[in-house]
Amino acid sequence: MNKNITMLIISFLIVAVIGVMQQSTSYEQSNFGDTVVFYPQHEDDETLWAGSAILEAIKERGADNVYVVLVSYGTGIKVFKDEKYSNLSNQEKYEYREREFLDAVKELGVKKENIILLPRINNSEVTSFNLMEKTALDFERKFDNVTHVAHTYKYDWHLQHLKNGSTIQSL
Repeated sequence: MNKNITMLIISFLIVAVIGVMQQSTSYEQSNFGDTVVFYPQHEDDETLWAGSAILEAIKERGADNVYVVLVSYGTGIKVFKDEKYSNLSNQEKYEYREREFLDAVKELGVKKENIILLPRINNSEVTSFNLMEKTALDFERKFDNVTHVAHTYKYDWHLQHLKNGSTIQSL
């Protein structure tokens, strides 16, 4: 009899644990606020880093409520090291990467009017994290419930990605 009671208690505990686990992994809950803003550091990060999250945000919140803010310009030497790019000016590189970025976010379903390209500072390639911060604060003033999605501020080898994440984290 004692053995049967022990088995009954163990069975009950297993069912209870499974029930708790199913509740905690529910995909019915939203992962995002009413408005979602992504801050890819470079062209290609919208796809490689945030592509699935952008798709999910559009699915959950609708394309009207999802924004992508391109932070940098992607003209770095590592991106264009192939010989076929050797005669491109930095402006041509920027335009090339911008077209690539705009095509990618369009395919992800982001509305054209919800794409923000932060302006180049004095026609330079330097990222303005102050401008990124100002843009995030503008979204906070404009909308009530905003989710800001930036790169990690801890777990990336790329210094610009880390700064991108720490800019949003510090707010």
